Amino acid sequence: MSQGESDFDATVFNMGAVYDLTEEVSLFGNFSQGFGLPDFGLILRDPPTGFTNIADSVRDLSPQKVNNYEIGIRGNWSTVQASLAAFYNTSDLGLSFNTLEGGFLELVRAPERIYGLEATIDWQATERLRVGSTLSLIEGESDEDEDDDYLALTSSRIAPLKLTAYVENETLPGWTKRKNATSWLLTHLVKPKQADIAIFTA
Repeated sequence: MSQGESDFDATVFNMGAVYDLTEEVSLFGNFSQGFGLPDFGLILRDPPTGFTNIADSVRDLSPQKVNNYEIGIRGNWSTVQASLAAFYNTSDLGLSFNTLEGGFLELVRAPERIYGLEATIDWQATERLRVGSTLSLIEGESDEDEDDDYLALTSSRIAPLKLTAYVENETLPGWTKRKNATSWLLTHLVKPKQADIAIFTA
């Protein structure tokens, strides 16, 4: 493999809109684009078949441009805030790796689409106590053969159904203690991860 160089650039767009149904409830929609480079170190440590140099292997090293679409609804009442959002992301040149025998990685550049739902709810139970929860569902597919036959992405890219919850209490003025719990419902249902966080405010 010989040396070489390549230059990459792109123009990306972002826009969003909010429509108030009532004083408490609103609809929102967003479109954004992302632009990122692949992990050159990982690719060059185990280059794919046919990789000769950086300048000629443009497809393998090309950045990933992602189109992100999101729509949702959110409400903001006196003691309760809630939201529900759906998103859909597409990329003409996704980036993933297949694990081969012996632990070697095979680079895959192919069209991808990732989509899902996220719900949140927060409740100000008392002046000093606040509780909340989130639920996230993500699915993803890739068209490795580029024949419009999309297959599911592996768990190395797509997380299982995720549920989080928290309890936040203002123990003393300016000192808030928060307890979080996260449960990956398909893999860690019995033993959720927990953490204590102390939050200090001015």
